[in-house]
Amino acid sequence: VLGMLALLVAGFNLSLRSSLDNDVDQLLQARAQATLQGIDVQGARLEVSEGSDDGAGDALVWVFSGGKALETPQVSDRLNEVASQLAGLGKGQTDDPSSDIRFHAQPVVDSGTTAGTVVTGVSLEPYEKTADRALVASIVLALVMLVLIGITTRMVVDRALKPVSVMTEEAANWSEHDLDRRFNEGEPTDELTRLAATFDTMLDRMAYMVRHERIFSAELSHELRTPLSAIAAEAEIALRKERPAGDYRESLERISERSAELARILETLLEVARSEVRTGETETAELEDAVANSVAAVNSLAARYGVDIEVRTGDEYLLVQVASDTFGRMLGPILE
Repeated sequence: VLGMLALLVAGFNLSLRSSLDNDVDQLLQARAQATLQGIDVQGARLEVSEGSDDGAGDALVWVFSGGKALETPQVSDRLNEVASQLAGLGKGQTDDPSSDIRFHAQPVVDSGTTAGTVVTGVSLEPYEKTADRALVASIVLALVMLVLIGITTRMVVDRALKPVSVMTEEAANWSEHDLDRRFNEGEPTDELTRLAATFDTMLDRMAYMVRHERIFSAELSHELRTPLSAIAAEAEIALRKERPAGDYRESLERISERSAELARILETLLEVARSEVRTGETETAELEDAVANSVAAVNSLAARYGVDIEVRTGDEYLLVQVASDTFGRMLGPILE
């Protein structure tokens, strides 16, 4: 915006100065033509029948014939000298920086013969003042427009972004207090609905992660409570009174078994948690083999308590969508 305003200001002022220069040239030519109409040519002599500056008190008009000035305005010798030099050229135009005056020379022609020269002049000061005022005014106007554009843009942007700010605050509040709330703006059709859909997806993921964490915590607490209670009970019974070495050994063996069970439960829970968030290829295992391996792992414990485990298989070939060892860690605590 700033660059565009600068270009507009520069273009306007350049166009204005060009127009003022053209006006000065036209004025000089018009004065020269008016002066020529008041000049009579008598052979090789010129007669000025009418004052060349009549009706224009600030008119600068010189009439030269044969290098001699027939008529001059009341000006300084410097201006007379510049007019004389230009008259010697016969025609043309020049600016005098010291006096800020533009001179224009036009020959007096009679029957194809140049009988003299008319030189007109005009002060450039009024035109330069006009151009300077226009430059200052255009710069001030551009600055005012820039400020107004900035204010308007800020208002428009604030109004346009207000729904985004509100949606952001609501999404942040819901993520802390109510993960079930959604914007539900429907199919994304513009920036706001796409933002709403993005927030809804983000809240869905956060809600899933929170629920997954809660479920995992609940499962972890539930699964660990039994082996930890058993370990604590065995230790408390063993320490309650003096016992034979064999009894201590049996207590330590039971504590060791419960510790191993606790480690398997932890590994199972962690593996299940990882499998729920793992991306990429899905591992599979044959169900019959996985069950057989799990049963074989607890056969010694079953024999100790006189329990028979029977596995019945069918004709179907079934797969489970977990690794065989992971399935064994999941089924092991149930069999135990």
